[in-house]
Amino acid sequence: DDSKVNDISLSLKKCSVTRCTIPGLALPQDRSAHTIVRVSNDSLILFGGEAANGSRLLDVWKLSSPFQGWTKTFADRSQVPELGSTPTWEYIRCGKIHGEDVPTPRSNHASVACGDYLLVFGGWGVSNVDPLSNCELLHLDTFCWTHCSTIGNTEPSPRGNPTLVFFGSMASAILFGGWNGKQRFNDVWRLDMVKWKWEQITFGDSTLCAPRTDHSAVVWKSNPQTGKDTMIVFGGSVEGKMGSSSSCDIWALDSDCDDWRWSQIQILGPSPPPRTSHGASIVGEGESAKMIIVGGTDATKGSGKKEIICDAWVFFFGESKTGYVGRWAQLDWSGSGVERCRHIAVSVGDGSIVSMWGGFDGESTVKDKSFIWLGQLDVREDQKHYKSLVKNTSSKDKRKEKDLQERWEAEIPVTLDDLPPQELAKAKKSSLPGALSRALHRLAVGKGRDTYIDPGSGYSVFTQHYLKRRDCCGNGCRHCPYGHKNVPKKADDNQKSLEW
Repeated sequence: DDSKVNDISLSLKKCSVTRCTIPGLALPQDRSAHTIVRVSNDSLILFGGEAANGSRLLDVWKLSSPFQGWTKTFADRSQVPELGSTPTWEYIRCGKIHGEDVPTPRSNHASVACGDYLLVFGGWGVSNVDPLSNCELLHLDTFCWTHCSTIGNTEPSPRGNPTLVFFGSMASAILFGGWNGKQRFNDVWRLDMVKWKWEQITFGDSTLCAPRTDHSAVVWKSNPQTGKDTMIVFGGSVEGKMGSSSSCDIWALDSDCDDWRWSQIQILGPSPPPRTSHGASIVGEGESAKMIIVGGTDATKGSGKKEIICDAWVFFFGESKTGYVGRWAQLDWSGSGVERCRHIAVSVGDGSIVSMWGGFDGESTVKDKSFIWLGQLDVREDQKHYKSLVKNTSSKDKRKEKDLQERWEAEIPVTLDDLPPQELAKAKKSSLPGALSRALHRLAVGKGRDTYIDPGSGYSVFTQHYLKRRDCCGNGCRHCPYGHKNVPKKADDNQKSLEW
């Protein structure tokens, strides 16, 4: 598989975890749809989620790094580890402001560390009927909960499954997406944590990221020199012309002096399969940054464990004269550590380790018990070679780069969302068999694309544009430009020409 690269060595291991000795208290309850956030002292804070019995949780736990750092967790141990030599769970007995009923039990919420605070928004409460809008704060020094009291008359509507990131450059939390059980959102809200005021971000006539839920969002330090923050959104359940579907697109949200804009990142080469409810984390800054995605689900693959996507990918960032670009590479992670959704992936240590815990395996809540999963990355990417793919280097290379660019663009499949509204309406009204597929094929050939996504099966279909680059393969391709001349006669007798 060309999407797997040999210059990435790594491991994914199940690692023991100890707990602080609080009498009568066990390890954290198994759960999914929780949040785990890295805080400044390189510890992780776990909050809330959905227990195996469907109840919503409100407990807080801290997972502290080993005394000698996270990388020591990978050392082989032939005996019972000493306290402090492994990651350690500690139950946090939180306080609250007098008279306030906080925190709210919830799952599928969003959390982010904002300086001295853990900010929590949205999710689904005890009833699992109405989404929440309760915005609450946990002080990370005193571990005291309080309502997030804001000024002004505008605030985000109640929703579950949104994302929150923190732009340190403007001391603001950025909320995006989610849904209320009926509608997916693509509104973007900024919480100014100096003024404590919500502001809905407007974009004018610029291109918008499609409404979605169960996506991931991370902050990329896109310009380390200026401290510029960029929000990166990947995947999720996206609202489209034919209803909702899992996605694998990746978007960037930038702000220059309150001039906000979305841009879709151009992918050089293959992409991961579409997914929702996956884990995502980012390490590094600028063009040395890497985003890792793990697991997730895609309901089009079936139900139960069939819908779980058991893989992990790393994304390399870059910029060209036309905007952000990047390349995916599949990691060789396998096993129950990635066979999950509704979990959390977060980087720890020096950024070379990704931690995972909890989630749902398609049938039941994952039982990690006294273990966490740690994925260790050792990425030796040839930056000089990679930059030659995404930047103009000299006039001599422009023709070669243009050819590469055309090939990469050709690999992006055409979907129903690409059909102009009039063409889509016409195809839906047509009584001809396969009218939607015919319309997609015409559009794909016109754009010089290699494939389109069949609306009936969800599979990729080769176009004549692609098939003309080789002789008939004999496999009975739908759009064979050679009349299936190499298809065995017995099979060919049943083949109808599909010259769409």
